[in-house]
Amino acid sequence: MDHTLALRSLIDEYLCQVDQLLRDAKPSDGLLGMGKAPQHDPCHEAFDQQVEACLSSAAAQELSSSEASNLAEILLFSEKLRDVPLCAGWMLIAVHRHCLLLVPLLTAQAAADLYERYRKAYPIHRRLPVQRELLKALQQRIKLAGD
Repeated sequence: MDHTLALRSLIDEYLCQVDQLLRDAKPSDGLLGMGKAPQHDPCHEAFDQQVEACLSSAAAQELSSSEASNLAEILLFSEKLRDVPLCAGWMLIAVHRHCLLLVPLLTAQAAADLYERYRKAYPIHRRLPVQRELLKALQQRIKLAGD
């Protein structure tokens, strides 16, 4: 199974679902608890679970460091992840935690490269707990793999 293709497909499908939700939404949806607000749609949780399953499967197959790094880069830095609706943006950051499954597969150099790129992409004053956790795991991997 090509995990890279599967992950790209999951992201594409999710963003299409969100676009459709927003197109179908009425201006009053979610107002005063009435209607169905797009940010509460089950597709967000389903996406999270699908990404976790994809990366768990990839990690179980003990991918090469390069393959693991490529998967992480798709999830963390893909151009498709820019300028997305707010209701999708938060979920796209939340799924960063699933990259923790890939960290043990990285070499020290691959972890260092991801660490630097991620650190620059998400400045310290704007980092969420999941982002701090991933950076910490990458730092630890650099130390462990470097010893």
